Amino acid sequence: MNNLSSKWIKVSEPFPHILLVELARSPVNAISTEFWKAYGALFDAISEETPDVRAVVLSSAFPDIFSAGLDLLEAGEIAKATADADPESTDAARIALDFKKQIKPFQEAITAPERCLFPVIAAVHGMVVGLGVDIISACDIRYAASNTRFTIKEIDIGLAADMGTLAYLPKITGNMSFIREMAYTTQWFPASKAEQIGLVSKVVEGGKKEVDAAALELAQLIVRKSPIAVTGTKRLLSHARDHSVAENLEYTSLWNSAMLQTKYRPRPNGQNGSKSLSLSLMYYMLSLLGRNPVNAVGFEFWRAYGALFDSISESRPDIRAVVISSAFQDIFSAGFDLYNAGQIVKGRTEANPASDAARISMTFQKQIEMIQEAIMAPERCTFPVIAAIHGINIGLGVDIVSACDIRYAASDSRFTLKQVDIGMAADMGTLAYLPRVMGNLSFVREMAYTAEWFSASRAEQMGLVSKVVEGGREEVVASALELAKVIATKSPIAVTGTKRLLSHGRDHSVAESLQFTTWWNAIMLQTKDFLKRPGSSFLPARPGDFKFGKPKL
Repeated sequence: MNNLSSKWIKVSEPFPHILLVELARSPVNAISTEFWKAYGALFDAISEETPDVRAVVLSSAFPDIFSAGLDLLEAGEIAKATADADPESTDAARIALDFKKQIKPFQEAITAPERCLFPVIAAVHGMVVGLGVDIISACDIRYAASNTRFTIKEIDIGLAADMGTLAYLPKITGNMSFIREMAYTTQWFPASKAEQIGLVSKVVEGGKKEVDAAALELAQLIVRKSPIAVTGTKRLLSHARDHSVAENLEYTSLWNSAMLQTKYRPRPNGQNGSKSLSLSLMYYMLSLLGRNPVNAVGFEFWRAYGALFDSISESRPDIRAVVISSAFQDIFSAGFDLYNAGQIVKGRTEANPASDAARISMTFQKQIEMIQEAIMAPERCTFPVIAAIHGINIGLGVDIVSACDIRYAASDSRFTLKQVDIGMAADMGTLAYLPRVMGNLSFVREMAYTAEWFSASRAEQMGLVSKVVEGGREEVVASALELAKVIATKSPIAVTGTKRLLSHGRDHSVAESLQFTTWWNAIMLQTKDFLKRPGSSFLPARPGDFKFGKPKL
């Protein structure tokens, strides 16, 4: 890979299909014009000229610093030259256009890792200043050595960060208040804080050597997966980050309608096709009874699942909340019925050997959209849906809980986004929801690319669940039911409105959400529930006396 190396960037192949890219502009990796042009060109060349590459690890060649950020000396000279190019000109608009022409290609170079087909893992160590934060923000996954320190330094040189930090950080981290504080003050923050807010998904004890090794180990895990599935997962996560859930689900169905025609086929698991299933509704309680003994779910299940939630919304106006759980002690769901799925894929592609790819894609798309509609049924409900998770939760099981309003997990819960292991990108909601419900996009990408298991405590830390309940099924269901009973004491008009406004705010700008909220409450404040218990926040908790009934919107 020496032909990919340049004056200030070293490229090696420590393992098959994995490149190690090291920034090496002495002494501190200050980013000059020549440097960032070479950086962007490198990633474009890797995508175009090295089809066997499956993952890249980005690091620094220097042990004590990742990057000192922008080369301020050169930047000052460029700014002066631009302003002095025509001493007679006082037209600020024309000067601004000249600056814009310089900023745009710079941004495109810094964000080049996002355009790559494969994952780019940043192995961060030492000091990361200003533009260095921009560089790692555009990577898929970020690991940091314990000696790493970060600062968003741009405001100290009289400008707003313009190369990606302010665009990426609000989306990839879970703490907007902290991001604003750091951007306004340029204070340093350590690796542990970066992990806490979601800028990095893992802190590795040590320095460059240790974090490079950890990142390369992760890359080796990724390259063993289907490149079609990994590329699809990357594209769908990036799309989900910037679009609404509904838009992303539509995009996902189109993507996978083509990608499911890959030569990979899931292996039969030795069980027969789906048995009939039932869904048991109790007071506030819904139990999944998929294919015994692991809740592997097929098309029959989804038809019943979606229809049930729609039916509850329409025919049970007295219901205020639902808890969804599994009927089995040790497993929430084993995900999609692979045998059933394999038979359907095989049947669709072999039914008419002469059929073209477009027609096969349309057939797949219809099936995907049907399941997506069922998965999203809890979101369409007027009442909150609480997932009480326990035991093993695989692939499509994560899709199910992601569409719920609130998620509690028993301490015995374990999760995995398993789709990449069967040669596909998750297409039923996980990649649309998780970037929004979790505060660490680096961690989401890592789990989606690797199919690694993660624990209930890690799920709580990352924001997938809001509470971990010590114990198993019995304990987490009891805890979720207690929460449902609290919700049921509140005004159904207010709860429904809150649910709708939170979902709208998730998928729209602040300005759009505020406008929608204004119109919503202009109508809803006319409810008789409003100020029914003035000062109730100072009163002892007691059951609500609100009338039952479906809100008529």
